[in-house]
Amino acid sequence: MTRLSHQEKIHNILEEWRLPLYFSKPSMNHLVSMIDGMLSFGFTGKISQIHALSFCKKHRTTLSYFLNKGAWDETYLNQITKQKTAQTIHKNARKQKEPVFLLFDDTIGQKTKPSSQAQSPIESCQYHFCHKEGKPVYGHQVVGMMMQSGDLAYPYDFALYNQSKEKSKIQMAVDMIDSYVKRTVSTYILCDSWYTSKRIIEAGLGKGIHTIGALRSNRIFFQKASENKSNSLFPIFQWKKPTL
Repeated sequence: MTRLSHQEKIHNILEEWRLPLYFSKPSMNHLVSMIDGMLSFGFTGKISQIHALSFCKKHRTTLSYFLNKGAWDETYLNQITKQKTAQTIHKNARKQKEPVFLLFDDTIGQKTKPSSQAQSPIESCQYHFCHKEGKPVYGHQVVGMMMQSGDLAYPYDFALYNQSKEKSKIQMAVDMIDSYVKRTVSTYILCDSWYTSKRIIEAGLGKGIHTIGALRSNRIFFQKASENKSNSLFPIFQWKKPTL
């Protein structure tokens, strides 16, 4: 396969990760095309764009077949990606003397709702409430965990949320925390009010990680054997301009 110069650099990095031990040569070529296409200017998430932007000489359907029916296991790919991400972030944290933040959030990849007559609707698409739109939208919802330290931030793990399954978004985040291997660097969980929950906080404490997150006004907490809502604390807090 004839590659462009930057594609050769991508291939060399994948070789350093020892992916050829787990992926065939055709699979490696597809991975290089996918990475090149997704990193190209103008990419919006379509397979046809990956094929065009990466200047792949093979027919577009070969890439679709690789994703849908190809004989490859993404387990090692996910494992090595998380390992390299953690190594890079921890190295940067030690160099800049900064803490590591584990950021949790979810996002929706909105799709066009198919006709009721469609024979092959997009797999796993459902209606999810979109805070930006203020209404349910049709598409895929993904829960993701990013790692950040100083001026570096990389995706660490992600999972597709399916309403028909028993695992909630909170449980998916807990699983990601459980799989994370904490190093000696100071580490904190950073999240919005949706993920600030007892289970997230306890999962973090089990790894020696504290949680920083927004708190909903209707959250119930117990203090000195009395039950309170978090909004009862609002009058106690006073805003002070930070000294930089």
